[in-house]
Amino acid sequence: MVDISNLIQIKANELGSSLIGITNPSQTEHYTHFKNWLSQSHYGNMGFLDTERSRELRKNPSLLMPQCRSILVVGLPYPAEGYFNNAIYGKIAFFAQQPDYHFVIRKKLHQLLTYIKEISDMEVKGDIFCDSAPLLEKELAQRAGLGWIGKNSLLISPIFGSLFNLGELILNIELPTSLPQNKDFCGKCHLCIDACPTQCIQPDRTLIADHCISYLTIEHKGRIDRSLRSKMDSWLFGCDICQIVCPWNKEKIIAYQNKQSGKNPFQKKLMDDGFSNEQFLSKYGNFPIKRIKRRGFLRNYAIALGNSGSNDAIHDLEFLFNDEDPVIRIYAAWALGRFNSHQTKKILDNHLLQEIDLDVKEEIIYALTYMD
Repeated sequence: MVDISNLIQIKANELGSSLIGITNPSQTEHYTHFKNWLSQSHYGNMGFLDTERSRELRKNPSLLMPQCRSILVVGLPYPAEGYFNNAIYGKIAFFAQQPDYHFVIRKKLHQLLTYIKEISDMEVKGDIFCDSAPLLEKELAQRAGLGWIGKNSLLISPIFGSLFNLGELILNIELPTSLPQNKDFCGKCHLCIDACPTQCIQPDRTLIADHCISYLTIEHKGRIDRSLRSKMDSWLFGCDICQIVCPWNKEKIIAYQNKQSGKNPFQKKLMDDGFSNEQFLSKYGNFPIKRIKRRGFLRNYAIALGNSGSNDAIHDLEFLFNDEDPVIRIYAAWALGRFNSHQTKKILDNHLLQEIDLDVKEEIIYALTYMD
């Protein structure tokens, strides 16, 4: 078969995938590492990671498609822009300020697969994945030469840092593999470990997921431990702290820091017009933020307001405290207790008398006790 790797590379670049590499579907070397992480139960409530199917597919990616011969891995960079439209209080991870990358990457890979079928002298079959299959995708990307797995557990490219998302195209044709990235350029640097507010980054380059701010704001569905809420700062969706301090992202982040210098991400009266489910979807329906739905977003928003230290936040917290969803009222109660003022104490006292949800009552009592 004619080597079409260079043509694939050129086409992928034309489609905006600046990072591309090819590896084989052999069993993964990092599976033991992954299995050890599972044994420590550091995956939070993501129990789907510890199923037999999940383990087997991550161990042997060729099981994802019969006749799998090659795995093409692409990285789609995203810009290090500021707060989402500067229209909300708090911070949103860089990647989530762009249209949902799952759809963008899948579309590009579909276009690439169509192109490969056109230029190949063989019958080509392929499956496309983007966070949609049990793959150790960072290891596959490292084997495909895209970068190395950094101390913060993210894949880091010498060119693009860690500011990119990954997608995979599994093919039934055998292509020449790329040179793997076997060098570790983190060296003695440990800025990401030191900067993490919850100390969730482990020495073996894994995370304690249920302590990670990104996990807490996106994946976590239960009650967030009170000891962690105060460490979540004003992050509404995801967290970029370990990326912001990483020297490999320095040049890209400088513009972000300059743009936001001296700006208070909290404004007043966001909630004056309400914030229904329809309004939430209208604002964020095309972005990854939609994943956490209205409840998750307003839960995170309440925590961010409580951590803001700004009296302007009380206006919206009082609004959230009247929401029909008791989960949102729980976090609004906690946040109001953080201000320890006569105004917030009065709000909490009044609500305690009329609240019927026992969990919300418990949080109000805790907040009032915290204020005493």
